[in-house]
Amino acid sequence: MKKFLFALTFIFAINLACKKIDDPNPICACSPVQLPTLTLVLKDANQLDLLNPNNQGAYLSKDIKLFYLDATQAEKNVNFYLRTPFSYGSKMFNFYQLHSSDILKMAAENSTQVFTLQVGAKQFKLKLTLDDKLKYKVNQLWVNDVSVPMETGEVSSFVPNMFYISTQ
Repeated sequence: MKKFLFALTFIFAINLACKKIDDPNPICACSPVQLPTLTLVLKDANQLDLLNPNNQGAYLSKDIKLFYLDATQAEKNVNFYLRTPFSYGSKMFNFYQLHSSDILKMAAENSTQVFTLQVGAKQFKLKLTLDDKLKYKVNQLWVNDVSVPMETGEVSSFVPNMFYISTQ
């Protein structure tokens, strides 16, 4: 009887430990929970990757700031990281990307939140429209009140929520 109760308790605990975010294939608590990220690719008018440190006029991590203004109008930094080009399947995505999961988390909590992306001396006001059913799925990104294109090709199945910002 003790073995049966132990097994039942163990199964109950494992069932409670499973986490669901927006994934139809939920992960278990023994796997690290990773929130989706908002992915931004910065390009100039000539389609030059402005996050690639090897390109003329590119922005380094120290030149980039992502923040929002709180109720007292104080700047609050939003965490981000830069990712190098990557391969997916047999193809290569040749642009560096700026990733932030914190921006999605904050936008999910406050749908009217406006973020600022500062690259060098340029500032971009970012507004996100999230999906009603999937908490961290971005339907639209507005940069300075202009809709920007979302990646819809094959790479979007590997990196969702990817948008292209032109700094022209």
